[in-house]
This record gives sequence, C-alpha cells and structure tokens, in this order.
Amino acid sequence: MTRLALLLVLLLAVAGLEGCSTTLVESLPVGKITTCDAAWPGDWRGVEHGVGKAAMDERIHINADCTSFTFTDAEKTQTEPHVLRLISTRAGDFLTFSSPGDAPKACFGDGNTHCGTELFRYVRTGDRIVLYKPDHKRVHDALESHAISGYTEMTVDPQTTAVNGTQTGRGAVPDGLIKARTAAMDDKKVPTYHNLIAGQADQITQILKEHPEFFEEEPYLILQRVGPMSLEAKP
Repeated sequence: MTRLALLLVLLLAVAGLEGCSTTLVESLPVGKITTCDAAWPGDWRGVEHGVGKAAMDERIHINADCTSFTFTDAEKTQTEPHVLRLISTRAGDFLTFSSPGDAPKACFGDGNTHCGTELFRYVRTGDRIVLYKPDHKRVHDALESHAISGYTEMTVDPQTTAVNGTQTGRGAVPDGLIKARTAAMDDKKVPTYHNLIAGQADQITQILKEHPEFFEEEPYLILQRVGPMSLEAKP
C-alpha cells in the first residue's frame, strides 16, 4: 500500500479500534451535503509538509463522481471504492470518508451505546485541498470540563518500544539506568481518546463554529492538483 493510500485509509479508522483515538459528532452539522464536487475529480499528488520534508511520489486519481480512488506510485497502482461526503456549513467545510457497506455511524463504549460520525475539516484553495483531523485531546478536555455536552473516555497505555531504542532488561544495563529509563517510559505513556460531542444538527454547527480548536492546526494531508480540472466531473 502506498503512503498516500495509507493516509486515506487512516481516515476510515472508527471508534472501537484498539489504540485509535476518535472524535464523533452525534449529528451532522447543518449545511449543504454532497457526495462529490466538481473541484475534486481529477489527478492529485500528496504533498509532504513541514521542515525538511520532500514531496511524495504518490498520485491519486479521483473519478468523475468521487466513488473511486486510484493510487499510483513507482511500484504499483490500486483502485479502491470509497464513499465521500462533503459538508459545507457556516462553521466551515467538513468531510466524512468511508467504505461502501460501512455502518452509517461508528460506536464505542460499553454495548457500543455512544454513536456518531467522525468529521475531518478541509480547506480547498484553488488547486490545493488541505485536510485537518480532530484534536482529540482538546475535545476530551472540553467534554471533561463540561464546556460542551457529550461523553469521553481516555485510556493510557505505555509505548512498547524502549526509550532511545535501548534494551532495558535486567542485566543489560546498570540498575540505575533501568530505573531511569523505566520512569522515562512511564512519562511517555500514550493516551487514547474516544469522544462523542452530543447535540442536534444546529447545536453541532454552533459548537464547531465556536471551537475551531477542536481540529488540529497542523494539516493531516495536503493534496495538490496535477493538471487541469476534470471535464467529466459529476458532482
């Protein structure tokens, strides 16, 4: 699987998958919902961002009605069906990304009683689309402090890799270093958040408008168009 395909597959992560944080909204925000947009079909490349990162080699082709995504790199080409929903609201533009046949909502908690939809925020400017994923910790903090209504869970699991890649088994290093590295690993525990923001459609819209910080500032994925827009687009 190409790196770009892997990034998009991560969009399909839902609540209940061990080790995956997720933030769901109980209702979709009020706005225009479409399964495609004339600006999306065509050829794109993934753009790495940040200091010292180079552009990806992978390409993605989105078909005319946004139901098929073809990923291409130097090694292979693969085509996958996907369901895209684009939601234009007064709080911004959002999307959902799933596979055909997926349940309409994801659920977590005892008996899978907390259900909703995971949203990603996106900004399209000309020939560039930038996707942002939820900031799970900030949503968790807001739920925990009752700033917004909903439900949140947090679990903490230690990372499985040794600090700095150094073996920490007894006998491999002095006891003092074992204790120091064990303490360091304890400090590097990784939280997993499961959040549900509760509310009807208009309430969710208002929450998203008032809390732009519920989505990360750093882009999750950047797509840059390659060539002209598709003339066969069917929004």
